[in-house]
Amino acid sequence: MARGKQKEDARMRADKNKPKEAKSQLKDREKAMTHTCPVCKTPCANYNVMKQHMEGTMRADKNKPKEAKSQLKDREKAMTHTCPVCKTPCANYNVMKQHMEGTYPKHPNAPIPPQ
Repeated sequence: MARGKQKEDARMRADKNKPKEAKSQLKDREKAMTHTCPVCKTPCANYNVMKQHMEGTMRADKNKPKEAKSQLKDREKAMTHTCPVCKTPCANYNVMKQHMEGTYPKHPNAPIPPQ
């Protein structure tokens, strides 16, 4: 067992090796943020970071809704075959054949056109 001076030395060494308490870095972080985005008020560390932020693809002003294009014309071009009975457009011959052979009641005995 340690007594006297040895005991005090052991406590001193233990205190030196004790992990330091965590210090909050929020105030230091706020001081380091010198630039602010004028649009969204996001703090940036320096001018280059703010420039990258401004040019980024996630910017609200760059992501305005684009004008919706109708896909109907492209769909009509892709549909090359039509059912002779119900005039349903089909993408290719195999789809039309499956459509004709299905248990759909409109074509009970309709002949499948040749390819």
